[in-house]
Amino acid sequence: MASGGRMVEMGMDTANTQIFRSTVLLSSGEEGVVFSCRGRQRFCLTILEGWQSATTIGPFGGPDGKPWDDGSGHTGVRGIKLTYKGAVGSFRAVYDLNGNPDLGPGHPSGDFSYRPGDAYFNFREGERITGVSGHVGVVPYDPTTTPVVRSIKFTTNENIYGPYGVEEGTPFNAQIPDGAFISGFEGRSNGYYLNSIGFHQRTP
Repeated sequence: MASGGRMVEMGMDTANTQIFRSTVLLSSGEEGVVFSCRGRQRFCLTILEGWQSATTIGPFGGPDGKPWDDGSGHTGVRGIKLTYKGAVGSFRAVYDLNGNPDLGPGHPSGDFSYRPGDAYFNFREGERITGVSGHVGVVPYDPTTTPVVRSIKFTTNENIYGPYGVEEGTPFNAQIPDGAFISGFEGRSNGYYLNSIGFHQRTP
């Protein structure tokens, strides 16, 4: 879970899942970010005191595929699962939500030949992503004529995960400042490839 801001949580059970975010003025005079927590049969509001509103980094990749956004209301990233071969296929993140794991929505690939290239890693307590890098480009001998995410690598304060895929094309490299954290991923997927990837970032 991210540190640096004070969190106040209110919650209740509900059959609906909602995502929204707004800014409130706290009694201390600071601005707090209020956002909903996505989860099964659960609804809560969290106030992050001392954290700025999320900024979006990226996306990196091409314009094809259906856009998706996991939201910016998480308190960190706990793990990532993806498939890869000549490019990155499917992508799914496990987020932190006030100290609890929150499985993000899947963005699958229908190309079953990517299944042998599975990568699934969980971050240890205190481990956070400090950089996201990789390559974007067109896959040779493929009907897709626009760039996709050919490779991706995650650097943390403790380890390096990847690169996954093929390091060909135009490189990208996004660094997360000290004290900041990723609060959600966004991107585009066409059912075969991860066409683009970006993320929401919060800083103190």
